[in-house]
Amino acid sequence: MSTIQIQGPNENGFVRFAVAHPNVIKSLDEIADAYGNLFESIRSVECKTKARLERQRTLFALTYACYSEFNEVAALATTGLGAGATKLLRGLTERVTTTLYLMKHQQQIRRFREYTAIHDFKLLMEIERLRRKKPKRFFAHREEIVQRHDAVKRSFDREPCRRCAEKIATLCKNCQSSLTRAISWTPRSVPDMADDVGKQLRNLFALAYSIPTFYLHTSAWSVEQQMSPSTDGVPFFQHPDKGWKDSHTALVIGCALVELLARRANGFYQLKRADECQRILNASIIIRDEFRFGKRSKRGQ
Repeated sequence: MSTIQIQGPNENGFVRFAVAHPNVIKSLDEIADAYGNLFESIRSVECKTKARLERQRTLFALTYACYSEFNEVAALATTGLGAGATKLLRGLTERVTTTLYLMKHQQQIRRFREYTAIHDFKLLMEIERLRRKKPKRFFAHREEIVQRHDAVKRSFDREPCRRCAEKIATLCKNCQSSLTRAISWTPRSVPDMADDVGKQLRNLFALAYSIPTFYLHTSAWSVEQQMSPSTDGVPFFQHPDKGWKDSHTALVIGCALVELLARRANGFYQLKRADECQRILNASIIIRDEFRFGKRSKRGQ
């Protein structure tokens, strides 16, 4: 069996990155400050109805979660852990896509929220499988979880209509389309939702979603993509050069995602903060240009 060289944790990775790319660190700080101002503006938005308040709370929580996940991508990327940053990029892409899709289709927010009861029930069943002897003592809120699940489960017996999201057991009352069994809160895949959101998001999917998904899944491809031949021909797993290249890509694509999210949130909430969106765009361009995106980065940085 041929020997495979293995790279350990990237020691002093962030320090080396900060020295090599001070403009990127400043740009990430700029994005953080601009997002902080956007979040303050969102908090000041007034809602005249309870239903609208609930919808906006859900979307605000999703928007905040997106930016938090971007910070997680950046934290790994700026230390050279490119494979880890790439894997997290997949989650960020799905979260941004879902958030923008729900901004466009607010009638589906309730269904999105109600599916939480399905998740809770599935988790309860798994816990009870492991703790059959004392499930009630182990899970104090069992009855509440079961009641919430029973209250919504029939609405998820069938997919909603793709066109109007009606929750009808057999046929959509608007277009009489047959409805198949639901596997999630929406019949649409993440790429389908991205298509609906718009071309700018969908065009990112090769690097933002497909490759990160392949990195996450156990396959020969995912392992081979993290290997590089060394000078003596021996495969090198997670070579520093490969790690930095993946890190730079994850940062650039992550910036593109949160820049798009900022612009859409500004319009959705009618914040009139184009200035903050422009700051995020400018910072994203600096990061993209710093890495001469698409070209090989300097060794070890």
